[in-house]
Amino acid sequence: MGLRFLRGVKATRNLSRVFFLISAISLLVALIQLASTWIRGGAPDHGWIAVVIVSLGLAFWSRKSQWLLRLFSDPGQAAHQNRLVMV
Repeated sequence: MGLRFLRGVKATRNLSRVFFLISAISLLVALIQLASTWIRGGAPDHGWIAVVIVSLGLAFWSRKSQWLLRLFSDPGQAAHQNRLVMV
């Protein structure tokens, strides 16, 4: 296994961890809002649930995506340009 491939594996793993962390924090905020809504009444904010769903989807996608792994692993000039465009 080449060093470039390992760099890509580590980068995609770290990216998926960030998305999992975002989804966990968003889930915590959504649960707090639901509890607050249940105690005080009113309408809950469904935006946090959407953030949880989208960030979980991105986390699973980044974990399984071969395209993203190739993007982070490839050392060529075209890959470097693609990384700049993506970020």
